[in-house]
Amino acid sequence: MGGEVGGLVLAAGLSTRMGAIKQLLPIEGKPMVARVARLLLDSGVGCIVVVVGQAHRAVEEAVQPLPVQTVFNPHHRNGEMIDSVRVGLGAFPPHVTAALIALADQPFIERKTVHALLAACRAGSHSIYQPRHKRRHGHPLLLHRTIWPDVLNAPPGTTLRDIVHSHRERRCSVSVDDPGILIDIDRPEDLRSFGRVPTTRSSTSPRS
Repeated sequence: MGGEVGGLVLAAGLSTRMGAIKQLLPIEGKPMVARVARLLLDSGVGCIVVVVGQAHRAVEEAVQPLPVQTVFNPHHRNGEMIDSVRVGLGAFPPHVTAALIALADQPFIERKTVHALLAACRAGSHSIYQPRHKRRHGHPLLLHRTIWPDVLNAPPGTTLRDIVHSHRERRCSVSVDDPGILIDIDRPEDLRSFGRVPTTRSSTSPRS
C-alpha cells in the first residue's frame, strides 16, 4: 500500500500499578516514552504523534528534543487505550495512510520489528499488521486507514483488542524474532527484572 506510515506513541496512562509515571522512568538513561519515540524515528517512521494525559507537561518535556507532535487525551482518566488511539489518529494529516501504534511502556521492541511491519504493510493489502513471536501476538500494531473508522466509531466498551479479533480476516501476522513485542513495564519489579530483554510475560497488548 502506498502513502506514509505515521507513528503513534500512547503515553497517556495513569501508571496505577507502578506508583510513578512510568512513561518517564529511565531505561538505559532515557525516559521510556522518548526511547520508544526515538525507535520509531530511527526506523524510518515519519510524522510521530505522542498522546499524553497523566503528567502531560512532564511527558511533553521528555519528548521535546525529538521531532514529534504531542496531543492531549482529555479522557485519559478512563484508562481506556482506545481513547488515546482515537485522539492520535485524529491528529494525523490526510497523507498518512497507516498508523504504527506503539506503547510508551514497551521499551524493548527492536528496530527490525518495525522494519518488518513497514515492509509487510507496503507489500500487502491487509488493514491490520501485527507482530507475532513464538505464536503470540503483541505490539506495535499497524493499522491501515481502511480500518480507522472501526476504531473511531466503535461503540462504548469496545477495546482495541475487540476490533483486532473481530477482523481476523483483515489481519496479517508478521513473524518476528523479538520477545520485546510481548514485554511491558507495569510494576516496580519489572524495572528491576528487565535490565535486558527478558523472557515473555503477559501484558495489555491486543493479542491472540
